[in-house]
Amino acid sequence: MRNRLWLPAMALLMACSTKAAAGLGEPIVLMWQVTGDEFAADFAVLAKAGVNTVQSFSLSQQTQQYVDAYMDAAAKQKLGVIAFVGHFVEGKGETCALSETGAAFVRRYAGHAGLAAWHSVDEPANHDVSKDCQRKVYAKLKELDPKRPVFLSINFTKQSEYDRYFAEDAFDVLDLHKYVNPGVGRGQRNLLTLFKSNRKRAYPVIVTLRAFNAPRKVKRLDMRPGTLFEQYRFFFEEQKVTRNIGFYGWRLAPNKGIKQIDWMRTEFEEFAERKLKAPE
Repeated sequence: MRNRLWLPAMALLMACSTKAAAGLGEPIVLMWQVTGDEFAADFAVLAKAGVNTVQSFSLSQQTQQYVDAYMDAAAKQKLGVIAFVGHFVEGKGETCALSETGAAFVRRYAGHAGLAAWHSVDEPANHDVSKDCQRKVYAKLKELDPKRPVFLSINFTKQSEYDRYFAEDAFDVLDLHKYVNPGVGRGQRNLLTLFKSNRKRAYPVIVTLRAFNAPRKVKRLDMRPGTLFEQYRFFFEEQKVTRNIGFYGWRLAPNKGIKQIDWMRTEFEEFAERKLKAPE
């Protein structure tokens, strides 16, 4: 399959070193939170839809047998895994470090064909992960595995968050997300405006779309049919910050993702046919 997500305005992205994104797709099509015991079947479905990269927050906390099988199944489908290691970050400030358990996990899977990147930190402002801490974790991951990129995800919509938590020398690939509620609004516009004004160098950027409901959060309204396409129009046809796309997410708890909501899965399949895939 040939991917349609090509935006000519992305000269800046293409100027970045290809080594920085080694192991990741071109362009990156990321499905967040591919979890549970049916991962092999899920990988087959996602690969057919045009996804080339998958992520899991809980992977590093599973048994070695599970992780081995997960990585092997991803490699079989030619999917790259972004493995979250933020659970292994201990301490704050000067004491911040990747734990020895985390280092052992990285050493074990550093050479695996299914591994695409290490996910160091998610939403550093929300979790108060300082710039120095981000840099320390980045340096340790590069020491343990110099060949794989380090992935970091942010949802900044205030300049103060950039001032306190944005370190461009602490990642190789950056994810941007600010989830719609359920339509595009000020939060999504601020996300991109501030990123553009704070970006100082070239690197791959992913924009992740909301693809979940949060039944326990009253203020987070449910998605509505057509919202995937609305988000795509704003982020990829109007703003053109990147051609790398993410979807949050596949199988969630307590939230409900694409796999768990029938109409959303149908819409994702339609989206994949129209936006992610084209005839060979």
